[in-house]
Amino acid sequence: MGIAPILRFVYQHLKHQRNNIIMEYQPVPYDASTPEKYISTRLDDQINWYSRKSGLLKRRYRWLKGATIVVGGLIPVWVALSDSHQNWAWLKYIAGVSGAVITIMEGISGMLKDKDTFLAYRSASETLIQEKMQYQSQSGKYAGANNPFIVFVEAAEGIMAGENAKWVNVQQQPDSNKGGDGQQQGGQG
Repeated sequence: MGIAPILRFVYQHLKHQRNNIIMEYQPVPYDASTPEKYISTRLDDQINWYSRKSGLLKRRYRWLKGATIVVGGLIPVWVALSDSHQNWAWLKYIAGVSGAVITIMEGISGMLKDKDTFLAYRSASETLIQEKMQYQSQSGKYAGANNPFIVFVEAAEGIMAGENAKWVNVQQQPDSNKGGDGQQQGGQG
């Protein structure tokens, strides 16, 4: 198995993922004139965005990690086969290139910070859903509020603004954890 098909597959996969990211989000004009319009044009839109992006980033993160594990696991096999059979000496070059591919995939994973971001997006989505449920059932802080809609909008917008601020902060930090496995979270809405 040559390295060229693996590199071609990685390139095609990343190109497909990039195109999905660019074309998937079409903003809707927001309308906060009534609770129903705010929920349908702003809140549900953001919940769906966070959920879609979380799923996409989780798949990409797992794909990169899985490919890294598979290629890394094949390196000792290729080296052992190249040492045992003179006709297979070329496999040691495949093993060397595979090490470079692992380095590249780990670098991409660390740079994109997909794990941190998909966890943060999932958290934001679930927090917004919880806020929506509390508002619609008039429970929690909405039970005795004079104007529950204003409290709801402030809470929902605060969650989204906070998530955006965390995302910016994480993206500006140097990658101190190879492979994007850091514990910091961030997101954008």
